[in-house]
Amino acid sequence: MPEQFEVRGEIYFEKQDFITLNQSLANAGKKVFSNARNAASGSMLLSDTSITAQRPLKFFAYALGKVGTLNGQNFYQTYTHGDAILRYLQECGFSTNPLYATCDSLAELMQFYADMGAKRADLPYEIDGMVYKINEIALRERLGFVARYPRWAIAHKFPAEKKITTLNAITIQVGRTGSLTPVAELEPINVAGVMIARASLHNEEEIRRKDIRIGDKVEIQRAGDVIPQITRSLDAEKRDEALKSGVNISQKPNEADEFIFPEVCPACGTQAVRIAGEAAIRCPANLTCPAQQLEALKHFVSRDALNIVGLGERNLQTLLDKKLISNAVDIFTLHQHREVLLALEGFQVISVNNLLTSIENARSIPLDKFIYALGIRNI
Repeated sequence: MPEQFEVRGEIYFEKQDFITLNQSLANAGKKVFSNARNAASGSMLLSDTSITAQRPLKFFAYALGKVGTLNGQNFYQTYTHGDAILRYLQECGFSTNPLYATCDSLAELMQFYADMGAKRADLPYEIDGMVYKINEIALRERLGFVARYPRWAIAHKFPAEKKITTLNAITIQVGRTGSLTPVAELEPINVAGVMIARASLHNEEEIRRKDIRIGDKVEIQRAGDVIPQITRSLDAEKRDEALKSGVNISQKPNEADEFIFPEVCPACGTQAVRIAGEAAIRCPANLTCPAQQLEALKHFVSRDALNIVGLGERNLQTLLDKKLISNAVDIFTLHQHREVLLALEGFQVISVNNLLTSIENARSIPLDKFIYALGIRNI
């Protein structure tokens, strides 16, 4: 083998192993994972590797990274991917996914894509699509990269999996900029390996357009296999058909009522307003609204903003409740309250030290990050 030999691949949980892991966590009174991807990622980030070792993680090798020379020759350039590198990885003892094919035409690619889409639900692990790659390594090196992405590979996602469930309620969530966002509270259902219990309904107009009502049977999917969304209401379609046929649906028993959007902010009671030309209804109270206050602080300390580690939602809420902070500026005075912090639940010596260090590091940041952290609308 070459002196330098870098293998790339993916660590994953099989479906049954993921279910078993969550059952064991639930039995121990611990928080369960929402999906297998987060579970695998979280397992690899654990500081205690003995816990990682106990989890039934699996690995598929699918590519080589940096590889040195072998017998004076460029090891990498002399190979093709499908019929040489993957086979070589297998000979080295690595597990590779057998579900691949070398295709010579677009028609063959589309046929393989269709075949894999049909097999998707029966696979022992979750997949959300396929990746097409140029087979010859020499051609890949000629094609190169654009920024972070290769010109010689492209992903082709499968259509989002759709399921039917019941809309139990609609609640209102107050966002960082004061927008009142309706949220669907659903009968929990597994969609593409993730238990979905909530989905954004975006705004009042979206609810009216889809005629979504509490008690409806609704179709949901994960947009991009990530974000839960309601695509349609089956009961709305029935109501529409009944209306066209002249049936008076308002006299039907147990008919779902239309959702009445609140006129005041549920977090602070301020009269909500709609700005001309906007779909969103907003609370104008700004940072005097406790919901906007918390969301603004979460944004201020987030990774793309000041990146202050140790101030998640729970800790920020604790600091607000204890009146140690009321705005972003107060975060930079927390070093004056070190002993008070140590007395709070969830704050230990190491975590407090790390938090205060992270705050100190955030005193000097690039201007663009500071402007972003302020969270000014339209900026």
